[in-house]
Amino acid sequence: EQEKDKILMSELFRIEILDKIKITDKDVADLYKKLGESIKVKHILVKTKKEADQIYEELKKGAVFDSLAKQKSIDPGSKDRGGDLGYINWNTAIGGTPLIPFKDVVYKLKPQEISRPVKTFLGWHIIKVEDTRKETQKSFEEEKDRLRMSLQMTLQQETAINYMVDLMEKTDIKIVSSTQKMLEEKAKALAAQDTSRAQIGAINIDPNQLSDQEKSL
Repeated sequence: EQEKDKILMSELFRIEILDKIKITDKDVADLYKKLGESIKVKHILVKTKKEADQIYEELKKGAVFDSLAKQKSIDPGSKDRGGDLGYINWNTAIGGTPLIPFKDVVYKLKPQEISRPVKTFLGWHIIKVEDTRKETQKSFEEEKDRLRMSLQMTLQQETAINYMVDLMEKTDIKIVSSTQKMLEEKAKALAAQDTSRAQIGAINIDPNQLSDQEKSL
């Protein structure tokens, strides 16, 4: 009884995540090729496809990408810089996550080309490639085993996130802001006590660390 939930979670992860990831030799070779190039990227992030379509039409008519990013993007990390994300490569996490659909588009665009709206779990992106540059690499033979493992982990993370987002979209979930704030404060307090953690985001709150009142919330 004590282990049942853990076993069920493990089986769910195997069925919904691990069993759906199949990596071929070609996938590994493609990753090696992508890692040999870094790309300077800008994007505009909005919540809905309707907003993204409107912005895309404005850009087609000659609107300035940087100006629209500053006005309309909801990405706090890049909007004030005109949507500039700097140089990224395939291993770069966007918003702390792999965002494979985003990077798939980035690697197909040519410099100064703008994408149609692209959906990720963060919202809808319009992407502009500014420049590309080559990166120094070890040989494929030296790197292939490491790359296969890296690709496996990246796909696991992306697949798991998409699975959870899909569940959330199908479920009537309401986030209580006061409870969320309490958990954020708790995470800060735990992070302050644990000097081995580099950032608050690395803290997982164990239920045993919560009081009965906090648990009830």
